[in-house]
Amino acid sequence: MSRLLSRVAVIGLAVCFLVPTASLAQSGKKSSYDLRYRYAYRRLGPNGSETDIMNWNGNINWDKHSKESELWIGKDSKTYLITDKSTMDAFEKAFGPLRDFNLQRGKYMDGYYEARGQQRSFDRQSRSLDRRINSLKEKRDRAKDDDARKDIDDQVKDLQKEKDDADRQAKDWSTKLDAETKKREEFYSKREDIRADVYKKIDKIVDDAFAKGLAKPEDPA
Repeated sequence: MSRLLSRVAVIGLAVCFLVPTASLAQSGKKSSYDLRYRYAYRRLGPNGSETDIMNWNGNINWDKHSKESELWIGKDSKTYLITDKSTMDAFEKAFGPLRDFNLQRGKYMDGYYEARGQQRSFDRQSRSLDRRINSLKEKRDRAKDDDARKDIDDQVKDLQKEKDDADRQAKDWSTKLDAETKKREEFYSKREDIRADVYKKIDKIVDDAFAKGLAKPEDPA
């Protein structure tokens, strides 16, 4: 369970910098809010194990730091460290709605991937059957007697039934894919709205930490 929470937390935090471009490109929705800072975050569990971790570009070697919860802030080409517990708790809590929504991804996405896979599968099957039918028709043109031609006609008739069925199922799955695509777009759209609200809260939390003198200039190396 802790590994799942850790992975979800990483996803929730990583959306700060890595996911928006991809998700916005797929959803067509323009982000309504951009973060003013960069973040690197490590949250330790009660036994000292890491439960959440995100590194803005991989330049913080956590192993060289003492085992404690840390929030690094990139601001104006400088790096600041926050270890204040109340700020860390607020920071983690602010990401809750985004983490929770990401857990619903399957509800919006699984049907899309199934429909897309099935539609493509039946479409490939139809094209394969079509090639076999055309090959048999060419063979029929070269047949030397009526019995051979009748046998080929029977094979073509059976394959045509299979092709018609594959075409029907491909069409049905295509209709389902259209509906599932809308659900997929809904996921990205809703996530952008949630992200915008989370971003505002995160920036305010950090603004307050700076105002209280809780962010100290540090070297993250």
